[in-house]
Amino acid sequence: MFLNWKIVLVVISLLIFKQRYNFMLPNLISIGPKLGGLDIINEIARICNIDETKYVLDVGCGAGKNAIYLAKKYGCRVMGIDISREVVEIAEKNASSEKLRDRVSFVVGDSRNIPFGDNSFDVVICESVLVFLSDEDRKKAISEYKRVVKSGGYICLRESSMICPKISNFFRNIWRSIGIRPEYPYRWVELLSLHGLEVNTVKVFKIKLHGEILGRLIMLGIRNYLRLSKVVVLMFLRRKEYGPSIGIKWRMIRSVSGLSRCIGVGLYVGRKY
Repeated sequence: MFLNWKIVLVVISLLIFKQRYNFMLPNLISIGPKLGGLDIINEIARICNIDETKYVLDVGCGAGKNAIYLAKKYGCRVMGIDISREVVEIAEKNASSEKLRDRVSFVVGDSRNIPFGDNSFDVVICESVLVFLSDEDRKKAISEYKRVVKSGGYICLRESSMICPKISNFFRNIWRSIGIRPEYPYRWVELLSLHGLEVNTVKVFKIKLHGEILGRLIMLGIRNYLRLSKVVVLMFLRRKEYGPSIGIKWRMIRSVSGLSRCIGVGLYVGRKY
């Protein structure tokens, strides 16, 4: 049985993020496109009735691409927050280049302590944020989303979701080592329901994970990617937490097929009443 090159690519890519950027993975993801692309953003707009009368909070806005897209296509006002000052500065430049600073703004902010008053927004969109948080911090974040959204408003989670019945412990260990905690869809639904939100939409979209990760790695350049691949493969073979021996490590990789079929992007919409 030959090694699945897609699986190897995913493993190397995740480890490169950890090795090269010392756990700057959330920042790197926020700079690039979100999982699933604009089709999911359009679906969010449809479900949440976003139009020119709405004020939207984009939590984990990254470089502001989705906020800018919403403002341009649907005419709404959008406030984006991100924990990274550097990323917010990029978002501001992007909005300025699109001449949308009158409708799109960005500030540095934490999802667990949102710097806005109660009942400020019609829609809160959370994109690839909760997957990096602990259970306790996830609860804090959802409480904040509920606080700042108006009565009758929508809270939309767009988070990485597991869609296979079983996920190899090998990949669970890798996710754990870089701070990623994808959940099965029912867990994201439970999180919304526990905070008194009426969940009216649950959709999970399949993605090509290796393609998504490779797209983000374009920013590194091919030379850097190949150079770092060598370092990371050696690190992987030597690190004890990824398995007790080289033979077992490679057998673990070979035993896992179709990882990209096991991870999707979930869309979970709750409403505040």
